[in-house]
Amino acid sequence: MKKSIKILAIGNSFSQDACRYLHPIAASLGIDWECVNLYIGGCSLERHWENVQKDGDKKFLPYGFARNCEGKVTRGKTNVCDTLRSEKWDIVTIQQASGKSWQKESYHPFGDELVAKIRELAPTAKIYIQETWSYTPWDKRLKKWKIDQNEMYEKLKAAYADFAKQHSLTVIPMGTAVQEWRKRLPVKY
Repeated sequence: MKKSIKILAIGNSFSQDACRYLHPIAASLGIDWECVNLYIGGCSLERHWENVQKDGDKKFLPYGFARNCEGKVTRGKTNVCDTLRSEKWDIVTIQQASGKSWQKESYHPFGDELVAKIRELAPTAKIYIQETWSYTPWDKRLKKWKIDQNEMYEKLKAAYADFAKQHSLTVIPMGTAVQEWRKRLPVKY
């Protein structure tokens, strides 16, 4: 018998990237997998929380919606609370916007409130937080922030770990995977 998993990703472009290849991976492992990705490009924990607070406004549908079921994708518009209530989720993932991911203080209080709302509306779901990855060394934002690519990675890794520990979440180490992959490239980061 195949194992069946229902995943809801509340994210941004990074969650789109993460969900893109999950179907063939899950299929190769014999997992019947369904993933719904709610995304707004560049969306931070603060903006996700602001959107949650508009619960009840049926016309407020700020999220792109992509449901991947058995490799078939359907799209639409939705909001977080209605989607959390719509089904019994096994896993819900969240993430910080990449540009704020290295700043520990940016996770609070908005991430705390978002986790509490997910636990209220999807009480049986296990919550994961997905690391984003650091910017390339030539990204102008690094110079503006006076950090380099490796420092951004170290800070975001620590921020995700700290937030996860505070809320008993599991970290999906995508940022670490990208950092390790970069070490193997002919171009040095």
